[in-house]
Amino acid sequence: MNCPFCLIYNIIETVEEIFKSHKGPYNFVIRRLIKSAHINEYEEWLKKVSGQIKSFEGNVGLYVIKPMHIHHPEYVVIMQFDSQKHLTKFKNSEMRKEWLEYLETISLGHASQRSYSPLESYFSPHLKEGNSEVADVPSKYKMLIITLICAYPVILLCSLILNLLPITLSYPIKVLVTLASTMLITLYVSIPLITKLARKWLTS
Repeated sequence: MNCPFCLIYNIIETVEEIFKSHKGPYNFVIRRLIKSAHINEYEEWLKKVSGQIKSFEGNVGLYVIKPMHIHHPEYVVIMQFDSQKHLTKFKNSEMRKEWLEYLETISLGHASQRSYSPLESYFSPHLKEGNSEVADVPSKYKMLIITLICAYPVILLCSLILNLLPITLSYPIKVLVTLASTMLITLYVSIPLITKLARKWLTS
């Protein structure tokens, strides 16, 4: 218990391993400007293909964010898949290739598209919520800072509580209790709360 930073390092490694083996969501975000004369046509097309996207193997979610301003007809489509394998399969599908050929005829310029891993999505709650604030995901150093801020006080608190207990626990048991408590509180309470409060800084 004399090295809280060692515990933090272990926590960060554990978090990375959890998300490497996590079954999504892998988010695929597409921003596309549509020609004004084809807006109605595009929305009808979206309704038609939504069912096909939702029924595609591994799809776990679909969000369509309509333009905020009539003079900037940008649509944002967020597709979620349960694995990188299924996301890649969708990207390379003949169905999508046909869609792209059609969309090029009604779009203004090229669409912007990006994939987000589960870890990036975890630090970007707007993606999980299908929120209209689709911004860049935080850089890795910012995700590291947030993890440190969230984990360090929990480790200190756990150490204090364990030292005040009337019974003496062995060092391995103390480490296990501290690590388990810190993981649970950090993953399910601290990080989701802090990422919402610090959203502007994370995505700036």
